[in-house]
Amino acid sequence: MFDIKRLNPQRVFPAIIRRIKEVPHLYAWKNSKIGKRNKEKLSSLKLKHKGETLYLLANGPSINKTDLSELKNKTVMCMNRFYIKFNDLNFTPNYLVCIEETVLNQFSSDFSKLKIPTFVNWRVRDKVPNKLYLKEAFNITPFFQDDITKPANTGGTVTFMCLQLAAYMGFEKV
Repeated sequence: MFDIKRLNPQRVFPAIIRRIKEVPHLYAWKNSKIGKRNKEKLSSLKLKHKGETLYLLANGPSINKTDLSELKNKTVMCMNRFYIKFNDLNFTPNYLVCIEETVLNQFSSDFSKLKIPTFVNWRVRDKVPNKLYLKEAFNITPFFQDDITKPANTGGTVTFMCLQLAAYMGFEKV
């Protein structure tokens, strides 16, 4: 439920500015050639893994103490800069997702070189070319987007975006 007490100038004005800055990105998502091609690519993933199991890999410090060898030959989606662990694994994850603009801008060349399907924030499409792009929705209340060809709510975390992708792709267990 929305709490009216959360509406104050310190929150409202930056939110208005963010939404104004978002207008060109939303227009490009809906009308540009790259936006249309991207949505076609995303559409091709709908139910691609229907009924399958997906393993999500985050990249917190405990990952260094975890035996990941059991994930070989499994469908794995990793997050953010998990690619720095690829050389330590006996497998390569199937997908990588990063929506944090600061990380994407700072390590754009790394993300650009990845050979696996990589989902990144639409707003960095010029810095991280030839990837699958996800458009962030700017809503006051969170929601679960079942069609990732439309703007999706991040829920403030890449994991929430991964769960929406998993559902869209048809995974039964995550």
